Amino acid sequence: MASMIWWVILTLTWFLAAGLKWGHEAIESQSAYFHLASWGIPACLSVILISKHSIEGDYLTGVCYTGLTEPNVQLGFIIVPICTLLF
Repeated sequence: MASMIWWVILTLTWFLAAGLKWGHEAIESQSAYFHLASWGIPACLSVILISKHSIEGDYLTGVCYTGLTEPNVQLGFIIVPICTLLF
């Protein structure tokens, strides 16, 4: 999730630099907001998932999954945020 948000921020900064002719300093002044969005949104989603006990683990492989047996959790916390970032 964080990598997808960083990709959106990268394309936004390219647009600001090339399309709207923002300078390096103007874009750099927004970097705190970029970091807050790219790390804060996935962190909030992770905290919500942990508090809802919606993270499941496979004892054999040691891999954790989100909403493996709960389709609503998978839809709300995986599919919808990814589709929002893609479009």
